[in-house]
Amino acid sequence: MSETYAAARRRLVKELGERGWKTKPSLKVPQAEKDGLKLFFHPQSVYLNEHSLFIDIRGLDVVSLVTHVTVVQNVRSSWQP
Repeated sequence: MSETYAAARRRLVKELGERGWKTKPSLKVPQAEKDGLKLFFHPQSVYLNEHSLFIDIRGLDVVSLVTHVTVVQNVRSSWQP
């Protein structure tokens, strides 16, 4: 059986905390923050600051999530004048 979104969200927030991210797992929308990056774990989506990441986190490992966040942030930064 595959992992539910809620289980993936709990797991990733916990693992991010173990990797030095400041986490707030008990909020209605759990959050994780590090180096100016802020992740919001909505019921069926993950947002980086105010933009959706458009990824399915079920079965995603924490290293892949952090890599994806870093790449997206770098691309978004390059678009800024």
